[in-house]
Amino acid sequence: MRSSDPAAGCRIRMSPAALSIAIRSGRAASPAVLMTAIVLMLGLHPTAMYLYLPALPALQATLGIDAAQAQHTLAAAVASFGIGQWLWGMPTDRWGRRPVLLAGLAMFLLASIGLMSTREYGLFLACRAAQGLGVAAAGVACRAMLRDLHALNDRVHHLSVAFSWLGVISLLGPPVGAWLYAQAGVQATLAAITAFGAAALLLVGAKIGETLPSVGLPTAWPPGAWRAMLRHPSFRHYTGLTASSYVGHYLFLAGSSYALIVRLGMSPQRYALVLAGGSLVHMAGTFVCRRWLHRLGLRATLARAAALTLGGGAAMTLLVLLGVHAAWAIIAPQCFYVFGHAIHQSCGQAAVSEHFPERAGTASALSGVLLAVPAALAGWLLAASMEHSDLPMAASMGLCGLATAWIAWRPGQGPLP
Repeated sequence: MRSSDPAAGCRIRMSPAALSIAIRSGRAASPAVLMTAIVLMLGLHPTAMYLYLPALPALQATLGIDAAQAQHTLAAAVASFGIGQWLWGMPTDRWGRRPVLLAGLAMFLLASIGLMSTREYGLFLACRAAQGLGVAAAGVACRAMLRDLHALNDRVHHLSVAFSWLGVISLLGPPVGAWLYAQAGVQATLAAITAFGAAALLLVGAKIGETLPSVGLPTAWPPGAWRAMLRHPSFRHYTGLTASSYVGHYLFLAGSSYALIVRLGMSPQRYALVLAGGSLVHMAGTFVCRRWLHRLGLRATLARAAALTLGGGAAMTLLVLLGVHAAWAIIAPQCFYVFGHAIHQSCGQAAVSEHFPERAGTASALSGVLLAVPAALAGWLLAASMEHSDLPMAASMGLCGLATAWIAWRPGQGPLP
């Protein structure tokens, strides 16, 4: 197995065949450029989340809305991220990865400019939804690109390396977002998100070519084929695993600013450091994922990660039920949860398309819908209650940890070749 150093992702050797299809106008993208593009494409999601979170409570004053409506600006992006993956899946398989990438990145950039230009709540909400659609296109096409280029274990490794770098983005995002907010308000935070989207669009447009060997597949599947994908035991196993883990993590991101800033009086700057610490834990999870994968194999790696996810969610729920109202009672259990979550995402997102090489975009898209839409629905339900109690957030994370462990520990599930 290759080194677990994140920088090693930029030195990974690809076969000549893999490099030969990552060409635009006769120029082959180097492994370093491809990895940088993958990080930027996948990094749209944490950038739009982590830079945004420290300024979330301040949006109430900026837009003249209440806490629940401010929370809905977060849920709108996640919901459109989920639904958008459904829309982008088949175009990715028919017309190729590059056109979908360019369309999605352009949409993200235009929506980000729109966020900077309006203080009207309805339009702001629409722009957040458009951002989510752009993130969806980038995520679907990027994962399909990896399926085009690499076998399963190498795909897990590459995703884990990319997620290590996403950990760096998530680590820097909260303090940078809080600093920008303190210096120049919400507009500066939104401008930073816009700049990230512009960088991703420029790099992909200039350097990244098509990786799909053939295009022009039918625009739709017959109903039986969709059912076959949904019924496939490996697809269901890894989709369920990533979805249950992600929902709990999303609910922490959605509710923690109110738990720590509003109820416990933590400053936005210290809250940003909490999020940065969580990103360090996430990075550690991606490092350990690569080591465990090499030593233990995929199934045993996920089983260990599930124990951490379950322990974190259960501990937070128990501490809240016992009446422990302290920052550590929220932060410490989350560290265990997010460590396991990093492993689940690296392995699960790589595995969902294993049995569908010609429909990798569709498989990734369908899995993404089943990941993001439940998270958005849970966030909308949480919004009405999170101002007054930590229990809904903690109990929901406990249930998600339980579901993740149940899926990971079920014997004989998730077969892979």
